[in-house]
Amino acid sequence: MELASYLVEGYEPGLNATTLAEVAERLRTLADELSRTGECSVVHRFALYAPEDEVCLHVFEACGPECVALVAERAGLSVDRIVVAITADGTTRGPHSATSTLQQGA
Repeated sequence: MELASYLVEGYEPGLNATTLAEVAERLRTLADELSRTGECSVVHRFALYAPEDEVCLHVFEACGPECVALVAERAGLSVDRIVVAITADGTTRGPHSATSTLQQGA
């Protein structure tokens, strides 16, 4: 199964470098667990925070937006929207994507 890139946007007031790193690690851990168990194929790639706007952006690669939403929900992440992200070469796959043998619900 090919993974697409997704951008997650959420309002997260009061984050700093330390708390952003903690949130990103929690998301990576949960994504890894879901992928390992075969529940979903999902990878958290990175997080960005805009302190002036208190907006946090996360980039995931996943088999579908529902997998990204599941990780965010389990992490208690504030999510305003999840959208497909297109790379500079026009694809929705990130530079580290690989075909996954995991299937959602497997």
